[in-house]
Amino acid sequence: MMTEPEIIALGNASGQAFDLLFEKNLKEHLDQSIVVARSIATAGKEPAVKKLAASIQTSRWVQLKQLAAL
Repeated sequence: MMTEPEIIALGNASGQAFDLLFEKNLKEHLDQSIVVARSIATAGKEPAVKKLAASIQTSRWVQLKQLAAL
């Protein structure tokens, strides 16, 4: 999750500096969401929740690959 100083820095940035900062924060968000989804997929008990977590994990990996390709 972005901190308040990171949000302020992003709001004050423009051009390539904005793009790089946004990319960094988005990558961190996607990485962390994979960690959370993986833990739910392995430790969760409700099948529907585990299925959703696995789906989220897969979609985040795809999004990370797309981000890396930019």
